[in-house]
Amino acid sequence: MVKNSFKRSIALTMFALFVCEGTLFAADEVDLQAGATLWKFCAFCHNADGLGQQRSDAPKVAGDPAWYTERTLTKFRTRVRGSHPEDLPGMQMVVYAYPLIDEAAIRNMAAYIESMPVTPENAAPDRMANRPRNRPYEWDSKLAILDTGQEPDAKKGADLYAASCTQCHGAEGEGIEALGGPRLDNKQDWYLIRQLRYFKYGARGTHDDDIYGRLMAELGTPKTDQDIVDVVAYIKTLSKGPLY
Repeated sequence: MVKNSFKRSIALTMFALFVCEGTLFAADEVDLQAGATLWKFCAFCHNADGLGQQRSDAPKVAGDPAWYTERTLTKFRTRVRGSHPEDLPGMQMVVYAYPLIDEAAIRNMAAYIESMPVTPENAAPDRMANRPRNRPYEWDSKLAILDTGQEPDAKKGADLYAASCTQCHGAEGEGIEALGGPRLDNKQDWYLIRQLRYFKYGARGTHDDDIYGRLMAELGTPKTDQDIVDVVAYIKTLSKGPLY
């Protein structure tokens, strides 16, 4: 386990990187209508309402902060993410990110996604449960596995979260923009488990240009598959609004 003093040093380093780099794109005026037009390339997998669907391995994105969406789309557009040969959903994202031909298009898309509403009504669990879950293609990879065969332990997950996640993602999973840590408490559990497995098995956080991903892979990833499901079980208890 990384000592707290060292982790604080890493957090300060991340903050310095963020300040030196500045935000990904300048805060120019955005065109929400242009973003809405581009959204049609995303709706097939993430659903028209942006609340995602497990069938396509596409998480909820509606309401996500523009700063994080800009960074994520740029990574897919430049293949910093989505280039691992066993990451089929990531490779799909690379394809769908290509219509975002420049920074303005990415900025417009991110602003539109941030503007998409998430309410208790449109994210009702019974409504979401009607969406098909079976993947329409075969994915034979350890990266596709979501469970360990054992029940998750949220209590153990709480200890893991406090030791490895709080510094960058916040005590309540609210995210910390200054440290590049996205919000966690509003994402589906299957998505969080998969991404942590990606970091653990080298499908994310290995590219030289992925500064935050490399730090996550080296310092923030649970060590075992059971640790992963435990910490995600704890994150699920933090949700302050519609999880989906």
